[in-house]
Amino acid sequence: MSDATQRQQLDGKVAIITGATGGIGEAAAKLFLDLGAKVMLVARSAEKLAATRRRLAPHGEVGGSLSDAADEAGLAAAVAATLDRFGGLDILIANAGTEGVLKPIETLTVEEFEGTLRTDVTAVWLAMTHCVAPLKARGGGSIVALSSVAGCSGF
Repeated sequence: MSDATQRQQLDGKVAIITGATGGIGEAAAKLFLDLGAKVMLVARSAEKLAATRRRLAPHGEVGGSLSDAADEAGLAAAVAATLDRFGGLDILIANAGTEGVLKPIETLTVEEFEGTLRTDVTAVWLAMTHCVAPLKARGGGSIVALSSVAGCSGF
């Protein structure tokens, strides 16, 4: 496939990527930009978000929204910012995740466990619920929920 053909694969498409400042999120954003998409990065660290946007800017049109993926109001604002800036939504990459507190299970508190669930489960659900209507408005789209290898293998 030629570079021009690859570039056209996502031309005109708009993606939101949560957990966008981590390795997987940034790599996905770069790929999408290189394939012609416009990308809204969602991250909880202003410093990391600014640095990631600077690195990705040469690859295409990229925006940023500061929010913890598990914060419903922040996530709703990120979706609204995406619609305002890019005019629609075609792709959600629900990538935000955490390993949580790493210690023996018998010493893990309910709060520590629930914090992991909030990021790894609830945040994915929140992203999906807030993105479904804009995806439907464009006639459909794609929702991808990611996990690192830490989500597949206990330790």
